[in-house]
Amino acid sequence: MHGELPPSPGVQIMSPVFLFVTLLAQSQFPDSSPQPNLRAVAAMERTAAWSQAPENDLVKRVAACQERQFTTSFNHLKKALDEFADAYNQGKLDLKKIEEIKRAWRDLENSEVRFRLGKSK
Repeated sequence: MHGELPPSPGVQIMSPVFLFVTLLAQSQFPDSSPQPNLRAVAAMERTAAWSQAPENDLVKRVAACQERQFTTSFNHLKKALDEFADAYNQGKLDLKKIEEIKRAWRDLENSEVRFRLGKSK
């Protein structure tokens, strides 16, 4: 004990015998040590997956609806442009066709978020 420092007050040193007995007891009685409850863990995982599934499903449905709306608006604009081009190629300038193009373009702008962000109100 010549080179060892005395333990400071309040600090206890665990004896090797007590440590050995504790480790031996844990190896002999493994059920006494805390084990994760596998059923509880599985239930929590199912709950987490279930709570996220509707949100993901909702996001997918909203995205699909927005895509359909954009496609419909885009097709409307294309049809209006095609009709105007056909009339123009026949030598006609139809103001109703021009108004239809404007209306289709506004519908497309309103259906697509990227177009709305560029507008300053």
